[in-house]
Order: sequence, then C-alpha cells, then structure tokens
Amino acid sequence: MVILAFVALGVIGIQGYSFGIFMKPVTEELHVTRAGLALSLTLQGMLGGILNIYAGRLTDKYGPRFLVTICGVLVALGFFLMSQVNALWQIYVINILPIAIGSACGYLPIMSNLSRWFGPRMRGQAVGIGVTGFAVGGTAGPILLQWLISSFGWRSAYIVLGAIFFVVLVTISQFMKHSPQKMGIKLQGEEVARTASESGHSSNTAEGMSLAEAIRTAHFWIFSIITIMFTISYWAMAQHLAPYATDIGIPAMVAASLVSIIAVGAIIGKLFLGFTVSRTGVKKAVCYCFVILTLPQLLLLFVTDTTSLYLFAAIFGFAYGGLMMLLNLAPSEFFGIKSVGTILGIFIYCANMGSVVGPPLFGYIFDVTGGYRLAFIINIALSAVAFLLSIVLLRSGRKEFQSHR
Repeated sequence: MVILAFVALGVIGIQGYSFGIFMKPVTEELHVTRAGLALSLTLQGMLGGILNIYAGRLTDKYGPRFLVTICGVLVALGFFLMSQVNALWQIYVINILPIAIGSACGYLPIMSNLSRWFGPRMRGQAVGIGVTGFAVGGTAGPILLQWLISSFGWRSAYIVLGAIFFVVLVTISQFMKHSPQKMGIKLQGEEVARTASESGHSSNTAEGMSLAEAIRTAHFWIFSIITIMFTISYWAMAQHLAPYATDIGIPAMVAASLVSIIAVGAIIGKLFLGFTVSRTGVKKAVCYCFVILTLPQLLLLFVTDTTSLYLFAAIFGFAYGGLMMLLNLAPSEFFGIKSVGTILGIFIYCANMGSVVGPPLFGYIFDVTGGYRLAFIINIALSAVAFLLSIVLLRSGRKEFQSHR
C-alpha cells in the first residue's frame, strides 16, 4: 500500500505544483489577469473541499479503489478540456466540475486509507513515505511542464498531463485494498497500539473517536485553524513564486526550478518528520515546523538573487513538507482510526480553504500594487500567528484526550 500510495501521489503532486507554471503563458495568451486565473483555483478548492468530506466517508466505508479510478478519469478529462479553452469562464467551469470532483477522489482516499494499514509504531513512517510521493511529483513536474510548454506550448502540456493521470491512476487504483482486517492480514504495529492503550500512554483506542466526539475537542478546532493559515501561506507562495522570479529577471526555467526546490525540501521534510514524529509527538513537531516556515520568508523582503531564492525555497519546502505529513497523521494520532477518513476530509477541507484564499490574494495584490512585497508581509504574519496557535495546541488538551479513552 505504501508503494501504491507513493506512485499515485507522485502523479497527483504534478498537478498540485503545476498551476504557477501555467499561469504566465495562459494569462498572456488569453489576456486575463493573474487574480482572475487564480480564482479558478479558488472555485476548485471551494467545491473540492466539501467533496473531500464525502470522499472521506466513502473511503471509511468502501476503500479507495473506485474513488481513485474516478480521480484518474475526471482529472484527465479536465486537463484535456483545458487544452482547448479560449475564455476565462471555460477555465472556471472545468475547474469546478471535472477537476474539482476528480481531485477530491484522489489524495484523501489514498492517504486516509494508508493510516488504516499501520499501528502507531509504523504509521508515521508509512504516512511520511506515502505523502512524499506528492512532493516527488512536485519536484519533477514543474521542470517537465516548463519544458513541454517551452517546446510545444501550454495546450500540449495539458494533454500530456492528462494522459499521465489517466494511465497511472486508473491502473494503480485497481490494486488498492480497503484494510488489512478485511483481508485477514495483521495490522503492522498493532501490538504497540495494544500495549500503549493498556498502559495508559496513548490517546487512541484501537478504534478511536467518532466524528461527533472529535469535534467537541479543542484540538480539532485549533488544528483546523492552523491548517487554514499555513495552507494560505504555502499555496500562495507555491503558485506565485515562479511568476515573481520571472518578474525580477530570472529565466523561466530557473524560476520553474524554484518550485521544484520547494518540492525537494518537502520530500526531505516529510521523510524526516515521518521517522522522528514518534519521538517528538505531533504537537511538538508542528511547533518546530512553524518556526522553520516563518523565518526564511524574511529573505524575500531583502534579497532577489537566485542563490537566496533557492535557499528560501529549500527551507520553506522542508517546513511545508513536515506540516503536510503531520496534517495527514494528525487524525489517526489525535482521534484514532474509527473516522479517520472523514476527519482527514475536514482537515483537507480546511487546507482547501487556505488554497482558495492564498493564490487569488497574491494575484490581487500583484494586480493592484505591481509587486508581491505586501503579499510576502501578510504571509509572514500568518505563519507567525499559526506558530502561536501551535504553542496553544501543545499546551492544551492532554487531560482532554485522557477523558476520551
């Protein structure tokens, strides 16, 4: 399951990091603003966030196979349609319908189901490796797409991307299973979960809380707010860093590689946190990641050289990768696996809310001011507030979780 998740999320990661690469050629050919184009991502996130919750419920009940198949078919269709657009409203419709629906059926079913296959001792490593696939796709994707756009045009790049989605996801999804229990296979790390529960050192029972129980905890709401804040910061940066770099005179291929460096940093962050979170705990790890996320953003206010931008991208990506790994791990670690898909769906809905605010906000600021400086300052402030909330999360709730065991 880890290998299947890694490969499938690698393909999905290409999509996740692709928007900023298409932004400049699409806006120039269609004569639309960056804020107007970024609004399509907002519309996709608004609908996709709601659909993620339902996708989580369906994954809890039926497993990921059918949903991931739908993802491959619908997103591939959406990318083919994108290659044919001639107006902004067409982009909106495509992002609202096939791409939003298809995307909701991909990432969440894969990640929530992965948590079902492992107990506490191995869950962090498994989730860390699986979610790293997303960043691997994000590493290769921008460079591949920029080469395709430079060589054949952005319309042909969309066709190639759609073909990759269809072939890989539809094939891989056929091998995905619901849970080891339904196959008569022992849960990896289950013996640790049982020992920890008996000794009173775990916040999770074998099944855990229902959604109704989870939403009555402070952890649920604090972590939801933190998720919105850090995804505003991240997605705004991921989608606008390449256009910003070209605006200050950096060649397009080098600018695209900055997005790839973010993804490389995310790979390291996800793997590092995946193998260390069992010792630090999720809440402490969240605090550490926000320190790392906030400080490098100050670089953007003072430097414009390529080396400094590469340094920023690497550190920023490391922190983001760690936070995304923790986002996927938090539902099972905080609340158990009983409703892990549904709770993760809500957290991803919060992440989508961040993604729908950040890119158009950056685009609007650019359109109004002619630059990104104010946007960078807003990002720094959001990351700093999220760090303060992570301290609140760290210091609150141990008694609260004990009361639910």
